[in-house]
Amino acid sequence: MGRWTKRVGILIRSGVAALGILLVAVSSQGANHSSVAIGQTGEPRKPRVVVVNPTDCPLRISSIDSDRLSAYHLELGVVVVNLGVRPITSYAIRYSESGKCPVSGVVACYMGVIGSSTPNLGSGQSSEEVLGALDSSQAIERVEVAVDFVEFADRTTWGPDRYRNAQILAGMRAGAREAQAYLKHVFQFAGDYGLASAVAAEHLPLEPPKESRPEWIRGFRLGTDTIRTRVKQAMESKGTEAAGKILNQPLDS
Repeated sequence: MGRWTKRVGILIRSGVAALGILLVAVSSQGANHSSVAIGQTGEPRKPRVVVVNPTDCPLRISSIDSDRLSAYHLELGVVVVNLGVRPITSYAIRYSESGKCPVSGVVACYMGVIGSSTPNLGSGQSSEEVLGALDSSQAIERVEVAVDFVEFADRTTWGPDRYRNAQILAGMRAGAREAQAYLKHVFQFAGDYGLASAVAAEHLPLEPPKESRPEWIRGFRLGTDTIRTRVKQAMESKGTEAAGKILNQPLDS
C-alpha cells in the first residue's frame, strides 16, 4: 500500500455546473522566495506550515486554517486575496510536504472560463480553497504553501506554473468550443431527441489532436465534459430552450 490515502473524493473535483473547477494533483516538490511560518503551539506532533508570498505575486495567501492538519493528515484551508486591479479568472496553489517520503501537489480554481456564470476574482476580493485532504502513514513534518499560477481576464499570466495550468486552460477552451459546435450540429439535424441522447453519453465522441501535451488533453476533456454536463442539466431542469441558450452562449477565445 502507498503512503497516502485520499479521504475525500477523487483527484479531480469538478463543479461543472458553475465551472468553479478544482483540480488536485500529487507530484513533485516545492517553492522558494521569502516566506512566513504559521506555527502551532502546544501540539508538538502537528506539522509546521510555511506560507510563501513572493513580493510580485498579485494573489496573496492571507490566511491558513490548519485545524484539520495533523501529523498524519494533510488538510489546509487557504484564503487568497486579489491584491491587484485586474480581475483574475484562474489560479493554482501548490503545496509541498516534508518528511521521510516528501510529496507535493496543486489545487487549481478555474472561475471565469468557457462562458461560466461564476464571477472572476475582482480587485480586493478573496476566495478559499481546501488543500490536501490526504491521510499519511508516516509523520508529516512541515508543509509549504505558495501560489503557482495566476491568469487574468486579459489572458496574461503570472507565476512559475510548475503544473502547466496554462496548458490545461487552453485545452479546456478548445474542448468547450468543439463540444458546443458538435452539439449544435446534433441539435440541428437530430432535434431534441438527438441532443438528449448525445448529452446522456458518458463522453462526447471528440478527440484532441494527437500531438497535444498531456495537460492540454486533460483540459480538452474537461472542456467537452463541462459543456455536455451543462446542456444535460439545462435540458433536465428547464427544457430544450435553456439548452439552446448554452449552445449559443459566447465562449472565451
